[in-house]
Amino acid sequence: MRTLIIIKIYLIAFFSSGIMSCKEFLSIDPPSNELTSATIFNDSTSAAQALTGLYIYAMSENGLSFGSGALTANLGLAADELTLAAVDANLEEYLTNGVTVLNASNYALWTRAYEYIYRANSCIEGITASKGINSAAKDALVGEARLLRAFYLFNLVNLFENIPLTISTDYSVNRSLNNSTADDVFLQIEDDLKYAKSALKNIPVRNDRGNYDAATALLAKVYLYNKRYDLAFVEADEVIRSTRYHLETPMNTFVADSRETIWKLLPVIPERQTHEGFHFVPGTAQTMPKFVVRSQLYDSFAADDLRKEQWIGTVTIEGQQYRYPSKYRNRLSGTVIKEHSTVLRIAEQYLIRAEASAGLNNLETACADLNLVRAKADLLEIEEDDKNVVVQEIIEERRRELFCEWGNRWFDLKRLNLSESVLGDLKPEWSNTALIFPIPLNELNANPNLKQNPGYME
Repeated sequence: MRTLIIIKIYLIAFFSSGIMSCKEFLSIDPPSNELTSATIFNDSTSAAQALTGLYIYAMSENGLSFGSGALTANLGLAADELTLAAVDANLEEYLTNGVTVLNASNYALWTRAYEYIYRANSCIEGITASKGINSAAKDALVGEARLLRAFYLFNLVNLFENIPLTISTDYSVNRSLNNSTADDVFLQIEDDLKYAKSALKNIPVRNDRGNYDAATALLAKVYLYNKRYDLAFVEADEVIRSTRYHLETPMNTFVADSRETIWKLLPVIPERQTHEGFHFVPGTAQTMPKFVVRSQLYDSFAADDLRKEQWIGTVTIEGQQYRYPSKYRNRLSGTVIKEHSTVLRIAEQYLIRAEASAGLNNLETACADLNLVRAKADLLEIEEDDKNVVVQEIIEERRRELFCEWGNRWFDLKRLNLSESVLGDLKPEWSNTALIFPIPLNELNANPNLKQNPGYME
């Protein structure tokens, strides 16, 4: 418990430096994780505590869920990244792309994300209505909360597509919401991120909290997913040109002080550094990993690609070799190498700018950015003037650079209409209806206005 309190205070200390004095910070009690009392938004200190609680709540999950590795593990199984070496009925449905309305892991993804959105909405409403917070601090706090809401919505809409869009805490409204279109959800995400950028512009950037650069980087991703290449280029270019971030070697990409990190999540559970490391790295050299890297992913790396050796671990048990994701090398805390869970990093922004440049027929810039990412893996440069070839090289580089990170590969296959060609032969029972996960049955029963996604029973 003492460790958890120290972590909570540490999180607030970083954020507070931009909006309150050291004297004010030192006088506060350990932050609360609850949002039930209206008095919590009386001043900027207590409001910052409530906002910190959003991070703590998400990172304190023990099992695979929205904030604790499911977007990486479950979607790695659904795509062509991972397979299972242990029996798990819920995860098996992701592996075979047969997720059902009763799948507990799918239900956790949905419910946890909406819990986080509710908490973000509570912070937005409470801070906005507060009489005791000055306008500058109020804007910054609301901006961070809206960035968090945008992040949750971004993942939800890419998982489930036609989701109910909730931007308030009014239960009478939320319990009877209809499905919104994906376009409407993306409009809300864009609005939240634009607000966050404006509100956080003058707040010192610290990568352990939602920040100006994180809002910009996520907005670049939103625009890319919607093929708005001119805007995606502008946002990614702004992050890159800030010069606050630099490409690291594969070995140093995910360490605590990595210069690649735009936004990271600090550990909350004392025995874990990252959820990814805990779920992926075997407990001992004789332990079989639960999640195994598919041979197709492993073989996509060139023999001299540094990432092949440094981001994929191997154990041999009874003569059988098992490969597992090892971007995060520590299963437990207490080791010399300190790692933090990375949400957004500069390598992805280079690849976003490269893809946007290719979409705008600027192949020279596209290849230049692509080659910067290849250079970190010690690979030779690519020179190409065929747009189709350049785009394909960028897609493949995204596959290698961003594998097992927040579902990037699954989302790429979906947004680029590659799922059928890539997964059709790999997954015997593949159907395009699997591109959108089912709305959990419990949610349909609770709200008769919700409609199930195509291909699933009500």
